[in-house]
Amino acid sequence: QRLQQENQRLAARPKVVAPPQASFRESPEVDALRRDISDRLARAGVSVPVEVRTTRSGDRKVAVVLEDAYPSGKDSLDKNPKAVEALARLSQVLQQTYPGSRIHIEGHTDSDPIRVSKWPSNEALSLARADQVKKLLVSAGLSEGQIETEGVGARNPLAKGGTPPAKAQNRRVEIYVWPR
Repeated sequence: QRLQQENQRLAARPKVVAPPQASFRESPEVDALRRDISDRLARAGVSVPVEVRTTRSGDRKVAVVLEDAYPSGKDSLDKNPKAVEALARLSQVLQQTYPGSRIHIEGHTDSDPIRVSKWPSNEALSLARADQVKKLLVSAGLSEGQIETEGVGARNPLAKGGTPPAKAQNRRVEIYVWPR
């Protein structure tokens, strides 16, 4: 029944807009890292997307994605215990298997303009989201020095349109991992 509910939830998600890319195969190293992190998280009971994405610099890297993680205009994961647990487990996996990895966290928002909020812009809100994830990863044992954060705002949407499901999908954090 839980699997059926998850399949229904995934089927109802808005269409993901992928940037145009040349047809190519992932490097064996990047694909192996994606599979390994995904398998280790699954064995730890964590169900989050682990994907290969193109970074803002154009490199293909592994990203752990916290989708639909935030209510509109919020930076806290206090009401999302599943995301907090996923971050704790991710921290454990990285410490045990990929110690010293470099981690880049990108915060994202939906396209709604900031009107009444403590943040002056979507970029500031998205940076607050990335910083919150960094704080949780550090509290779970990762070194603060190996993690950098960036606020992307609404500049890189996954889902098109202004529907509530599309906006929720765009309110996310992407955690890129570079093993050493």
